[in-house]
Amino acid sequence: MAIVSTPVWAQASGKPAGAQTHSNGAKAADHLSAEEEQRILQEEVSQVANSPVDFIRAVERHLRKYPQSARRPELERAILRAAIDAHDDRRIISYGEKVLEHSDDWVLLDRVARAFLSSDDAESARRSLHYSEKLERGAEEKRLHTTRSEERDDLDRTIARALVLQARAWGNTGDLDKAIAKAKQSYQTYPTGEAAREQARWEARQGKLADAIEHYADAFSIPDPKVTAEDRRLDRAAAGDLYRKMHGSEAGLGDLMLQAYDRTAHAVAVREALRNTDIPNAGVQDAFQYRLSGLRGDSIRLADFSGKVVILDFWATWCAPCRLQHPLFEQLKSKYGKDADVVFLSIDTDENRELVKPFLIEQKWSDQVYFEDGLARFYHITGIPTTMIFNKRGELVSRMQGVSFDRFVEQISDKIEEARRE
Repeated sequence: MAIVSTPVWAQASGKPAGAQTHSNGAKAADHLSAEEEQRILQEEVSQVANSPVDFIRAVERHLRKYPQSARRPELERAILRAAIDAHDDRRIISYGEKVLEHSDDWVLLDRVARAFLSSDDAESARRSLHYSEKLERGAEEKRLHTTRSEERDDLDRTIARALVLQARAWGNTGDLDKAIAKAKQSYQTYPTGEAAREQARWEARQGKLADAIEHYADAFSIPDPKVTAEDRRLDRAAAGDLYRKMHGSEAGLGDLMLQAYDRTAHAVAVREALRNTDIPNAGVQDAFQYRLSGLRGDSIRLADFSGKVVILDFWATWCAPCRLQHPLFEQLKSKYGKDADVVFLSIDTDENRELVKPFLIEQKWSDQVYFEDGLARFYHITGIPTTMIFNKRGELVSRMQGVSFDRFVEQISDKIEEARRE
């Protein structure tokens, strides 16, 4: 499940040491209290709005001002996330390699590998291979211990991404046979437009025009939500150029495209059937009838709270803004703690559920947590934290992505009261 809306980089969290004032009146960052550090950072980034470029500049100024900051690793990771949003390949590489010395974050492995491929030189390709191969190994190892079909499907998609990056890297080093083989392996693992396009790219470079036309047609035809209209236009143009080169005109190309449509539709249907074998709540049309499994071993349905105002908090262990939002939710729970008509539900969206219990123990959060079990997909949750509020009739009255620290408690309280009146 891809999650992007309110930027992860917009806030940072950490636990700096206690404050200490130096003789010149300044405070070294490694002696700032958590509150002082947070206050300074909020002042420095308060004007950046949703601009990742301005955020990067503000945080880099902070780190130059406080070079010994205990929060440096966390802030460098925040810069990296912002650099990803800004498509700043230089910083993705610079900060990404540093972060990945101590982390196997799969998203970052993917992004750093892609950043290296923004250059076509062989040395950058070899450095990209290091990260994409590490990504593949991590996903392959996890897949060996996974039984849920939905999780296997996500892991296959990750492996396929790693393989298509390897295809581009091998092609950039001049090994076209290996590039084609990796792209083909990617498509067989999880059929995507990117994999088909990558195979066609290197087949065309190798002079295998008939094969390249077929795979550009696959890239054009495949029902892949990540293939944009512009991608399809370029794939169609590439197939047409090669076809005319071979045959002198496009006569017959339409039939080839129809064959590609049938072929790719079948491949995706097979993959979808495999994915749906044991997806929680597959086929359930009413989200309030979804059965959500709980960390404690229990389960609930939203319908169990009929006649109450229900507030859903979608979060994940890796989400820094979620950690910052948590104490605000605790304020709300305390405020409405004795109100039987208001229910707060904590909905975890982690793909790896094994991370959740240790995280809750470390953070000293309540373990009354439920897994999303398809609910995030039903409601098209694309960014976290996301807060959803339903009135007593089960109607959605508010949906907030991200967190406004100054007014969050007030805003949600107002929405709760509004939902109570409806």
